[in-house]
Amino acid sequence: MDHLPVDVRAALRFFAFYIANGTLDVDLLEGIDYRPQLMAFGAPLEQVFAIFANVLQVDENGEVLNEGDAQYRAAQ
Repeated sequence: MDHLPVDVRAALRFFAFYIANGTLDVDLLEGIDYRPQLMAFGAPLEQVFAIFANVLQVDENGEVLNEGDAQYRAAQ
């Protein structure tokens, strides 16, 4: 495989957008601005992306199966 499948790249792109925008799992994190903590130190942001990527499931066609679950787990 030369590149990540389009569906996986899209899931990562949206995940990064939600983190930067402050809208990652609004129900779970309502009223909590997590961005300053993530941006002040690199390790927490790295950990959040690692959790997202480790939970993300992709089928044999490269389609993401559980983007919402991966986002929720990372938000926890």
